[in-house]
Amino acid sequence: MNGLPMLPAILVDVAGSALNIVFSFLATWYAFRLTRLKPDNFLWGYLFYVNLAIAAFATSRAVGHISRELLYAAGHGDIWQAISPYSGGFNTLFMISVAAVMIFYHKGVQAYEAIEQEAAKLKQSKTRLAQAARELKELNLNLEEKVEERTGELSKSEKKFRHLFTASKDMVFFTDNRQNIVDMNSSGYEMLGYSHLESIRLNLRDIFRHEGDVATFVSMLARDGFVSDLEAEFVKKDDATIYVLISATALYDDEGNITGAEGIAKDLTRLKTMMEQLVSSEKMATVGQMAAGIAHEINTPLGIILGYTQLMMDDFERDSETYQNLEVVERQTKASRKIVADLLKYSRQSGSARESFNCNEIVTDSAAVSEH
Repeated sequence: MNGLPMLPAILVDVAGSALNIVFSFLATWYAFRLTRLKPDNFLWGYLFYVNLAIAAFATSRAVGHISRELLYAAGHGDIWQAISPYSGGFNTLFMISVAAVMIFYHKGVQAYEAIEQEAAKLKQSKTRLAQAARELKELNLNLEEKVEERTGELSKSEKKFRHLFTASKDMVFFTDNRQNIVDMNSSGYEMLGYSHLESIRLNLRDIFRHEGDVATFVSMLARDGFVSDLEAEFVKKDDATIYVLISATALYDDEGNITGAEGIAKDLTRLKTMMEQLVSSEKMATVGQMAAGIAHEINTPLGIILGYTQLMMDDFERDSETYQNLEVVERQTKASRKIVADLLKYSRQSGSARESFNCNEIVTDSAAVSEH
């Protein structure tokens, strides 16, 4: 078998490595400009960090390729043999950084911190509401004896309580001992899809999606005297579902019997949707990365097998049994490479964009992956 000239391959390797560096940094620069346009855009920030990690990996890999070709061309192959392990180590390190950026992006931490902040605000509102209610109750106990003395204080307390009740963006509600809602602020009516001008009497069983959540709410009040951070589903007037976080405190009469409850419900529908989307996107990114990595690792040995098979076929007659066996190996290797190519194409990820597409092509690609 005749040897093939290596100069074209060397030129392609060097030029391709250089272009790899150029294109990766162009992509990073473009992503950076997008983040400057909208610094709060989650997707553009994510793309910038991913491109930055990929650019570092591409630079490390391309510099290694160019250095190898130049050293071998200059007759210093021994130098390359000495530094090649370090080059491979850098490649591995930057590849891991790409995976880390994809999986552990800091927006997940920000979403978690946002939930903690909202929970802290809800707890603070509950404390202020409970304190105002206690002050009002203490005033009512000795109202006849201290009418003149406490009239001014009562007026201030009622004004503060009413402002908290009406200005709160969360649902603030009061119930009797039969779970009838006796009072609720306008934010609560808006959350449930009602107008505060509608004369409607609601029971907790009318707004809880699941009967079991009502039973849990009532049992916690009876047992502990309060409900803390109970996650539940409310049903709106149009039968839509909203996710809420409820905190409530039981109200007692002079004999210690529960007369009702006062509570706050925080609408978590938007936060819950964001968390579900974030978890789903991280899972899809991880699966796509694993599939692409596995397919890439398999593709290299398949190429070697195919190349050596084709070289061996040149050494045998076409009608020989060995040649026919090699044809089988060649055919199956090509089929395996097609499967790997379909997997790589299917797992490739890109940013969202509004553009026209061919539905038949998408269905064909999906079917090609599914049939394997």
